[in-house]
Amino acid sequence: MLLMALRRTAYSLIGLAAIVLLVAGGVILWSRGGLPNLDGEAQVSGLTAPVEILRDERGIVTIRAANPTDARFALGYVHAQDRLGQLEMLRRVVEGRLSEAVGRRALPFDKLMLSLDLAGHAERSLPALLPETREALDAYARGINAYLAQHEGPWPPEFYIFGADPEPWRPAASLMWGKLKALQLSTNWTQEERYARLATALTPEQLQVLFPDLPDESATTLTEVGRAWRESGRADALPQSWAAALPEEMRNPGASNAWALSGEKTESGKPLLASDPHLGLTSPGIWYPVRIETPEGVLAGVSSPGVPFLVMGHNGHIAWGMTTPYTDTQDLVREKIDPDDPGRYLTPSGSEPFETRTVRIPLGGDDFEEVILRRTRFGPVVSDTSSSSLATRDRLAPAGDEVLSLAWTALQEADTSADALLLLNQAHSWDDFAAAMARLKAPQQNVFYADVDGNIGFYTPGLSPIREGHDGLTPVEGWTRDRIWSGFVPFEKMPHALNPADGLLVNANNRLVGPDYPYQLAAQWPPPHRAERILETLADDNQHDMEAMTALQLDARSSMARELLPYLLEANVDDADAEEALRRLADWDGTMAADANEPLLFSAWLRQINLALFADELGALAEDFHHWNARAILRVLREAPDWCDHQDTSAVEGCAALLGTALSNAIQLIEARGGGSWQELTWGDFHKARFPHQVFRHVPVVSGLLAEELATDGDFYTVSRGTPIYADQGRLFEHIHGASLRAVYDLADLDNSRFMVAPGVSGHPLSPYRHSLAEAWGDGVYTKLVGPGESPVHRLRLLPLD
Repeated sequence: MLLMALRRTAYSLIGLAAIVLLVAGGVILWSRGGLPNLDGEAQVSGLTAPVEILRDERGIVTIRAANPTDARFALGYVHAQDRLGQLEMLRRVVEGRLSEAVGRRALPFDKLMLSLDLAGHAERSLPALLPETREALDAYARGINAYLAQHEGPWPPEFYIFGADPEPWRPAASLMWGKLKALQLSTNWTQEERYARLATALTPEQLQVLFPDLPDESATTLTEVGRAWRESGRADALPQSWAAALPEEMRNPGASNAWALSGEKTESGKPLLASDPHLGLTSPGIWYPVRIETPEGVLAGVSSPGVPFLVMGHNGHIAWGMTTPYTDTQDLVREKIDPDDPGRYLTPSGSEPFETRTVRIPLGGDDFEEVILRRTRFGPVVSDTSSSSLATRDRLAPAGDEVLSLAWTALQEADTSADALLLLNQAHSWDDFAAAMARLKAPQQNVFYADVDGNIGFYTPGLSPIREGHDGLTPVEGWTRDRIWSGFVPFEKMPHALNPADGLLVNANNRLVGPDYPYQLAAQWPPPHRAERILETLADDNQHDMEAMTALQLDARSSMARELLPYLLEANVDDADAEEALRRLADWDGTMAADANEPLLFSAWLRQINLALFADELGALAEDFHHWNARAILRVLREAPDWCDHQDTSAVEGCAALLGTALSNAIQLIEARGGGSWQELTWGDFHKARFPHQVFRHVPVVSGLLAEELATDGDFYTVSRGTPIYADQGRLFEHIHGASLRAVYDLADLDNSRFMVAPGVSGHPLSPYRHSLAEAWGDGVYTKLVGPGESPVHRLRLLPLD
């Protein structure tokens, strides 16, 4: 009887599994019916002449159009074909409409976006743009909407999460892309909040250990000019209750490498330009590789869904790439609420009312939340996004007597940054390039340049504030200041160079200017290790070629590890495993190779050293300093060994003992997380790029099915950027941030330029081109954007309907 019952149960489970599989298979087949048609002909409204859309074996698109306007129409059309869910996500994020799809968990983020009013700023910027830019935005929107009008079958699966069909695209929605990028690449407000919190626990001298000044000889892009200030005292600490004001989504900064070589340093006698911006690794990726051919010429490079232009690439005459300069374009302002009226705040000239507006945020179905958003004379109140300090209809003032407002250059009216991309796509010379840069307001970028005539250069355009009486390192008191900025650095005074004498320009987010520069662009700069490695490689007398440039982009040798290891090897150890680990690291050259054990050992050790050194002094604030702190660790081991002694004991432990204990703890961590012997595990067993889907990453089971898994070289400090997770032991050392694009431009033959993005061309979860480039990206393989020739894998002709 028991056997019969077990058999019946087994048959039932098998039947249930079969039903689930059949249903899942049916859903997949039904969803595949909504994949875009890549072949044949389609009649669409809004074209002036036929357009060809060709695709190669990886899905990369070549557009052949009779004029630039039709080409932009076609670019909108293919973006809608391949990235419709991403377009919808862009718009929902900027408009503060995520809660409508996923409920209350997105409410703080939506409040932030509505408070910043990036969508409103985009709408209000349209009239300030050049007529040709507005025409381009209109053509691109017509292309997206033409695809929406003729689409058949189910929409991409993301729309069933959103609970709505896609809406018609508007030209202003394309401007939202630039606003969102400015927010993602402007990180000072999170740094100000962190410094202020740390200031509650540490003295100025201790803060200087944690955030040491760069040495004078540190890699600097413009070595003949630079920092014209000395660090002032820290501002008053921000009350800890404000920590939740800034959401975690905005705490992951971008990074990037770019360098340009003049013809004197290349085999061809013409410039070489390399560019690899570093961003979060997600599916779909931010970039969309494309080649566009019109009678006016060729454009080849990367666009981004929402943008009718190339963001980086070449146009047959010039090539350009970008890095994030880490200049400070934001200031948090502490505003004191009027004790007699919570609807007002204090200024030097008296009490002023908050500007307020009431918005209703849909939460799905009939549910909604109504909130009051506030603004001061300096900018929107961002602390209202904190769950502990919400301004609602029933409670206008948050707990406490202060709020935080944000002054930010990207919130200036009449933003003409879209003009800059149009003119950049059309530029034929340095003068054209500089004229394009003058139109860019935000995000601020270092834009590297090379042309077929042999010139190299760069410009750092964008609004950079001139501060009055503060350094921007911590929030300022609004009630004591009539103004915090006196204006912006004139465009012609922003950092730039043309044809430097040594024939070499490099920036890897390192210090941009030297001690004689007349303006303060930033109070802190990122570590210089990637720039130093690039300079070390390029500073010889060799004549460099394309292969040398791609090899350098893939370089995984850590100059940080080579600098720090001699100090770490002074550790006192008392067990055989730790002794063996020291021997291995002593023989290691610092290359963060996926198939090697030493990078894993070094990274785990660095993590444990960081915890041992700083958790004691920082206590609960240690999470604010729980990342890659090689400069601070080096400063302690060289100059401040007192940090190695625990505060709760009278004994003097010393740094050698702390390092030895941390090494033993690192070995235990590796074995606990890796499930094997530490000697056998490699960096690639932990350091894997997974490209989680932007929408389905939060859906159990589905997230795993859609993820890629590639063991990768590199870390936070290497030219081949591979930023790992340090804090999350469940995803310890997962590769989450790196080269979103690798591009090398050959100005002797621009069709010989090389590109690679990840993970693929399409964002549709069921498309064969969803991860069509991931393996090549992981293997360091490049492609040329020269079109598929006469035998494309797919050929679609768009024909004018009217």
